[in-house]
Amino acid sequence: MSLAHYCLLLAIVTLLGLANVVSATTAACLPANSRKNGMNVNFYQYSLMDSSTYSNAAYMAYQYADKVKLGSVSGQTDISINYNLPCVTTSGTYQCPQEDAYDNWRCRGKGRCSNSQAVSYWSTDLFGFYTTPTNITLEITGYFLPPQTGSYTFSFATVDDSAILSVGGSIAFECCAQEQPPITSTNFTINGIKPWHGSLPDNIAGTVYMYAGSTDEDCLLKCRFLGYTSN
Repeated sequence: MSLAHYCLLLAIVTLLGLANVVSATTAACLPANSRKNGMNVNFYQYSLMDSSTYSNAAYMAYQYADKVKLGSVSGQTDISINYNLPCVTTSGTYQCPQEDAYDNWRCRGKGRCSNSQAVSYWSTDLFGFYTTPTNITLEITGYFLPPQTGSYTFSFATVDDSAILSVGGSIAFECCAQEQPPITSTNFTINGIKPWHGSLPDNIAGTVYMYAGSTDEDCLLKCRFLGYTSN
């Protein structure tokens, strides 16, 4: 019997301060229940001013889950993140794109910003969840149904501070085990981990060959409930 072949999607994003990133992951799984659009986002605590932990591959792969889980949202169909710390001035609060920030926290055209970059900023800017975009780790999981067999390329336009993409049940999460602890593999499809005292290039990409059909009935029997993203 030929069955639709779903791919597990996992994205880990760690934000500290300014951010502009996109992320995701995949592996074969066969849903037994009705489809649910979108991806699940889990929010984990990350210490403000910690500029080293996010450069650790083990942290990005699985150790982030040892931190306090702050909450989650589901059904997210747009997982792009483009966040910048707002600039608070005497005349109001303004968005300050990274290219406009300069000279010890001034914003071009707005002047000096009175809010400290050393203090967590709370908002609902990330998927509507009230948290601190200035310091947070996001785990984004879901499923992808390839419309046809072939190579699929995923990419991060820009990354700040770190993001990884894992593709496949052996490195993302086991079939239908989206809510279980993450797998310890550091064999990332896209390694967007910020290097020590360095920066990442734009448009980091990874390519995965996927099949539109599968006969993996064992996985079908294990599946009970899951969400997925299709394209």
